[in-house]
Amino acid sequence: MDVIGVQVNGVDIKVDPSVFALSPDAQTGFVIDSGYDITSLSNVAFNALKDSIQKILGTPVMYSGYEICYLYSTFGSHWPYKQKPKIGIKFRDGVFELDESNAWRRMSNTNLDCLLMLRTPAPGEKLSFLGNEQLFDVNVGHDPINNLLYLQPMKCPTSF
Repeated sequence: MDVIGVQVNGVDIKVDPSVFALSPDAQTGFVIDSGYDITSLSNVAFNALKDSIQKILGTPVMYSGYEICYLYSTFGSHWPYKQKPKIGIKFRDGVFELDESNAWRRMSNTNLDCLLMLRTPAPGEKLSFLGNEQLFDVNVGHDPINNLLYLQPMKCPTSF
């Protein structure tokens, strides 16, 4: 169930896997926490993710705490056409690729699309969280006997 990295368009970001290893005191590592709204990454991991995306899309703008935002006109069917990078969470036994709707969001009343990942709020924080925004329409299962985690995309019914 160990997270060993993050990918952008199937390529590992440049960060040592130890950044995601859960320490015995749970002060460093990567935790799946459905009570945490938005995925947040430690500074080291977030900087590497931002650098990887910037190499593809150019310099991002910041909006309301989100550091990786682009004009929505960056994406689309007109020139120069660019796609939103695919983000994956790399486990020892595979990669969980986030659906675009769970990774990127058009910000209300703006012309911006932002990556739904934040830098951890506390300076020096070394713990990263996979939050519930990235788990919408995902069946999460855990097999404690075999220490396995299941992340299966599915369409969940909505109540609204």
